[in-house]
Amino acid sequence: LAREFNNRRDLSAALQGLGEIVQFQGDYARARDLYLESLALHREIEDQRGMGWALDHLGNLALEQSLLDEASASFTESLALFQAQSYPFGLAHARAKLGLIAFEERRYADAVKLFETSLVYLQPMNPDWQYAWLIEYLGEAVLGLGDLSRAAELFRQSLQIHFEGKASQGIAYSLQGL
Repeated sequence: LAREFNNRRDLSAALQGLGEIVQFQGDYARARDLYLESLALHREIEDQRGMGWALDHLGNLALEQSLLDEASASFTESLALFQAQSYPFGLAHARAKLGLIAFEERRYADAVKLFETSLVYLQPMNPDWQYAWLIEYLGEAVLGLGDLSRAAELFRQSLQIHFEGKASQGIAYSLQGL
């Protein structure tokens, strides 16, 4: 319908959603094509926030395939777009994703800084599952630096939020960290 009515904004959102589905199914080439088409449409209509999220999808796809340089480039470009808009949630998200890359590369000090900065952007919001996961990731990075007591405290904080939200997977990961 979005194609039929030439609604580029809806079409770009639909393409991203379809990309998520085929990515979940393991069709990475098709997902990449859909995300790139979505990104092109956002550029065409000059939708900066949409461009940031399309780049985030491309970064997630690359990260899932362990293409860390490609993922980093996508998340860095996404971060720049979100910075230009002063968009707190996007800033938190992009920095957290760059933190995951730093963690995967065992650059734990960089990961800690990126996760801590992400938390600052999320603090005005209510602690929720995203906040809890970010605290858990921070705990993992702090653990990588060898700070056992701080890591344990972060895992306990994450566990409490996951427990309150009845998020069994989050509870399991927090317990695993502990």
